[in-house]
Amino acid sequence: MSIVWIGEPSSKNASLVGKKAANLSVLKYTHQIPAGFIIPATDFFNEEFTLLKESIITEYKKLSSYSYFPHWEVAVRSSGLVEDSDSASFAGQHKTFLCIRNQQQLIDAVMECRESSNGQLLDSYRKNMGIALEETKISVIVQEMIPAEVSGIVFSINPVTGNKDEILLNTSWGLGGSVVEGSVIPDSYTVHKKTLAIISREINEKSLMTISAEKGTQEINVPVTLQNKSSLTEIQIIEVGKLAIQLETMMETPIDAEYSFYNNNLYLLQCRPITTL
Repeated sequence: MSIVWIGEPSSKNASLVGKKAANLSVLKYTHQIPAGFIIPATDFFNEEFTLLKESIITEYKKLSSYSYFPHWEVAVRSSGLVEDSDSASFAGQHKTFLCIRNQQQLIDAVMECRESSNGQLLDSYRKNMGIALEETKISVIVQEMIPAEVSGIVFSINPVTGNKDEILLNTSWGLGGSVVEGSVIPDSYTVHKKTLAIISREINEKSLMTISAEKGTQEINVPVTLQNKSSLTEIQIIEVGKLAIQLETMMETPIDAEYSFYNNNLYLLQCRPITTL
């Protein structure tokens, strides 16, 4: 079995684990990234399913022993061999599963995530981007789930105006699923890259939030006292701005990154190059 842990030397090899997993592995020891392991794409083709399943469960148990969160769960995400590359992000083309609570849910999520590489929409995207079929194989990341109080995405350059001196943050309460699904309009903050001065704040009404549920996630009403309140403090806005600058410097290209806060700790969840500017 060739399952590797995020941060191990081989986990930084994008041709083995995919760009998304490799990026996390490169950043693992300089940023607060949830612990986890990667099932390389080759394992899905070279290993018998029973042996692969046993190996996944063994690593899952090991991961659970490291956790200090009160309600332990994992997230299962794809890491395509060409996903999050400089020319093709594959954003939204593969499946992601949050708040996985037991071994059966894990195996189901891993295999469904793996099968998402065969979808019709992804095939159309692949053809439009001129990417060969064999290049769309995916690895799967299994990561400790952060029980986020606030989640968001940050762009190291302003994707709306193209201004390279501005950092743009979008943030809302909970796990962030409500933002992805379009159920809420997130708060938006613009930060000057050189001075870290907050240029603008747009605080929107956030009536829904995504939280953990028995079978994945669910949307609930945001408490009335929080609906029109800024989801980030000034200190947190600046902390995320600094994170964006650090990531852009390390990756040597403009980036967008997903992050969350739990107990006032900032966690980096994903980092990828911006491909649409």
